[in-house]
Amino acid sequence: MPQLARHIDDIAAIKQRDVLFIRKDDLFPNADWFNGKPCQAITAWLDEHDIAWEYCAPPRAASGMTSPCLLYIDLPFDTDSAMYQQLTSFLGEKADGSLRWKKLFFCLMPLVA
Repeated sequence: MPQLARHIDDIAAIKQRDVLFIRKDDLFPNADWFNGKPCQAITAWLDEHDIAWEYCAPPRAASGMTSPCLLYIDLPFDTDSAMYQQLTSFLGEKADGSLRWKKLFFCLMPLVA
């Protein structure tokens, strides 16, 4: 049975807030996203911290984004939140949004009204 992958912008509209997600670098489309160690480590950490997540599709209007799958993280974007700070610490987020794992980026999809 196929898995339903909602678009990240649809998730933002449903949540009525900006949403966080992780994407893999589009330059590496053949990387094994679902079974790769980075994805497994991230989803295990999210599960351990009771943070919901789901695989999702790129924004509907993304003409240049070819990543077939993103990882939505159901945590509000709040830099003052202890849980958000723990997440960014775990991810090893750098100033450019890249993560400690090569080819992965931590992103924010703003809610567009």
